[in-house]
Amino acid sequence: MLLFLIAGLLALLAFVLSTRQEPRRFCNAMLLAGGLVLLLVGFAALTNQSERVQTFLCIVVFILVPVTLAFMAILLIINGFVMLKREGAGLRHLLSLFVGAAVLGGLGVTLLLLLAANLSMASFFSLWLGAMLMGYFTFTFLALLLYSWLYTLLPKNITCDYIIVHGCGLLGGKTVPPLLRGRVDKAVEVYRKGGGRAKLVLSGGQGADEEISEAAAMENYLLATGFPPNALLLEDKSATTYENLRNVRDMLDGNGAKHRYIFVTNDYHIFRTALFARKLGMKASGVGCKTSLYYWPSAFIREYIAVMMQFQWTILPVLLVWLVGFINSLLPFNL
Repeated sequence: MLLFLIAGLLALLAFVLSTRQEPRRFCNAMLLAGGLVLLLVGFAALTNQSERVQTFLCIVVFILVPVTLAFMAILLIINGFVMLKREGAGLRHLLSLFVGAAVLGGLGVTLLLLLAANLSMASFFSLWLGAMLMGYFTFTFLALLLYSWLYTLLPKNITCDYIIVHGCGLLGGKTVPPLLRGRVDKAVEVYRKGGGRAKLVLSGGQGADEEISEAAAMENYLLATGFPPNALLLEDKSATTYENLRNVRDMLDGNGAKHRYIFVTNDYHIFRTALFARKLGMKASGVGCKTSLYYWPSAFIREYIAVMMQFQWTILPVLLVWLVGFINSLLPFNL
């Protein structure tokens, strides 16, 4: 009984130590969520003699959690239609709709598994695989969501040499859209809070459907507000967040120099950008600007997919456990 509680406390201790040493780690999210789950399991085991507590936990696990997931899935589907209306057709705008439908499908698979009777072995283990994958994706998604939010709240030292503003698509090929304007305005706020000592690095290349680079569009916007031109640097060759950071590093951190950076992007994008900065060996931390509520679900789902593609090895233990169980069921004797 105490084993789960001890394991949970150790995981949370490891989380605190790891986060203090380096907050830009993917494992921090897993340690935090894993520690909380282990504490919950330990609490359930420790109170297994209490009928009230066990009844409450059963209500939470078997009623409240599935109903909440179903409710969230419906909201995601509705959000998908809102994205279609406001942002137009496109795979990236339909992600919330697809994920909502997938969650409802996963809940259906789990229900079939619980009610299953006289199923073939192949059908039984197919349902189990679906249930395990849903549990894995739910756990990792909530872990990343929780830590990404926590990362935005961690205190940031805004004393830096450069403030990097990450670009995004332009309106009409040359105008800064509201999403990008929010990043630029936040960067100016950080610049002023830091006493105007840092320089703004406007980063973003020119897309195929754009008349000028995103960096140039941001420069035009800032100059129109009276921002001092000598405090601006442009990086106008990059096409992705990773390239934004890499090109800025190569441009400014040459000859052994090691500058300190603050990068500014939308709140949903901060943690993944921080992972890139760590990978590139940059002394950089992130500051986020707010994102419209309707845009947030699809945007964060994209972040989740991108991060999990980077750490795709984390799914291997789930598949291995399922494979061992499946092979064991085919043997004439059980291991």
